[in-house]
Amino acid sequence: MARRNREINIFNMSLLDILCGALGAFCFMMIALLPYYKPPQEMAKLQQSQREMDDLMKQLDQMKNQATDPQAAQQMQQAMAQLQQRVQEMEGQLNDAMQQNQQLTQQNDQLNKDNQTLKIRQPFTVTVSSSVLEENVDLYLQDDVQSKTTCPPFDPTNAHNSTFWPGDHHIYGAAFATWIVRDSPEGVHYKLYARLTNDIGQRQACTVSTLVVSDGPDVAVPTVNLTPERPWELAGTLTVGKNNALSYKEATQAERDAEWQKLPKETPPPKTTPTATPTPTATASATPSATATPAATGSAKAHASAPPKHRFPF
Repeated sequence: MARRNREINIFNMSLLDILCGALGAFCFMMIALLPYYKPPQEMAKLQQSQREMDDLMKQLDQMKNQATDPQAAQQMQQAMAQLQQRVQEMEGQLNDAMQQNQQLTQQNDQLNKDNQTLKIRQPFTVTVSSSVLEENVDLYLQDDVQSKTTCPPFDPTNAHNSTFWPGDHHIYGAAFATWIVRDSPEGVHYKLYARLTNDIGQRQACTVSTLVVSDGPDVAVPTVNLTPERPWELAGTLTVGKNNALSYKEATQAERDAEWQKLPKETPPPKTTPTATPTPTATASATPSATATPAATGSAKAHASAPPKHRFPF
């Protein structure tokens, strides 16, 4: 008879089966519950939403309980009508406020435009005068305003160049000329040209003085010498600074030569040849000779006094 084995084994195959089964069941439970897992912050939001839903449900229950009373239902209907009327009034007030806001926006835009216009409305005048009273002079201001239309360049072939921008004025007289600028935006440059305006054969060399008047400080402008051979020159450039402060930069001789080569020149009038006058000899031949005899003179008088003969006898 074989001896029975009395040894005790704790970890046998049965125990391992139980442990593996329990572990597998736990894993399946975790996998099944994973979609319902929420972080603490989301859990707090869910709890807050749940509390709000509970409060709403309580209010609904209270309203249901009160709705059974006819008087309470009528009061609720009146309250709803007043609330609806108040909402309509608020909508009307909101529309009025929006219209007023739109009008104020338009007025604000217009005020901004007017303010910009006032900023550039900084007038100044430029006057040139000749040292010779018999010599008439003129000036032209050419600006570099960036716009859709540009200021036309100085044309020496014209006796007088007219203004281009609205509000500007050009006045010229005996031995002087004045240019009035109404709008002068900040940063604009004005080229100043001076020229003689007498006829080509009557021009004289002279010195042209310039006076600039504005709301800002005085501007020192040097004189320019003009001659019949060079009747116009680029005097310099005026620049508009802040607060209508004008500054002047005299043109260099190189800049003046460049302008002289670039711009067209005046064409002198054609020379007229004098017409031939009749000589005294020709005049004398047309009159009766002074040495004519009295007989010849008398016969001529008689012939002149005789009545004319008819071409056809009657």
